[in-house]
Amino acid sequence: MATANNYIPETDESFDGWQSNFMTEVATMLVALGLVPADLTGLLTEQTTWVNAYAVGSKAVKGSRSATQVKNKNLARGTYEKSLRLFAANHINKNVNLTDGNRVTLGVNVPSARTKAVKPTSTPVNANAKNNQHLFIGLDVRDENSPSSRKKPAGVKSYQVFGIVVPFGQPAPSVLKFAFLGNFTRFNGKMSFAEENTGQILSFRLCWGNAVGEFGAWSVVYNVMIM
Repeated sequence: MATANNYIPETDESFDGWQSNFMTEVATMLVALGLVPADLTGLLTEQTTWVNAYAVGSKAVKGSRSATQVKNKNLARGTYEKSLRLFAANHINKNVNLTDGNRVTLGVNVPSARTKAVKPTSTPVNANAKNNQHLFIGLDVRDENSPSSRKKPAGVKSYQVFGIVVPFGQPAPSVLKFAFLGNFTRFNGKMSFAEENTGQILSFRLCWGNAVGEFGAWSVVYNVMIM
């Protein structure tokens, strides 16, 4: 039985049917493969060796086959299968002239389509920032659409924090003056500060980001005292 990652069947009986179809179809696709009939000479020779060895060493003739014939059959398959895999790797797997339909006909793996990264459409919320540790502010970031869950939205890899530290009682400047404070993948990111920041206010905002560096909208500005 072939698996998703191994397209060549396990049993000799299934392998024999698979290889026969593969070689027949390859012969019809030589132009797309950029090959000529002579390029198949080596594979055809190994195919003949396999077919002959399988005929006298398979389970179908279990009552008459010898141990040597079984061994020769196994050796023939090993050599032939290795060559088939190499041929597929060199001429089929990444060949832009072949369609997915061609690959299905050949009985090989069809490349899975990559899902395009989606730009975040929601904003993160800082549910419960903690400042109970000296010179540290602990975040508790959730999504605006599911504030009770710690799970990031689909497609989101991390969140960025931009902000600024200002003296207590002084209004925060424009967000245009906010600086990058960190990129976090866990909901409970932690930011550290210098001793001279004790008693000052951290003003910050957050945004979600995906795996290809696209970012969503900014959150509201949060203000937390650095203890």
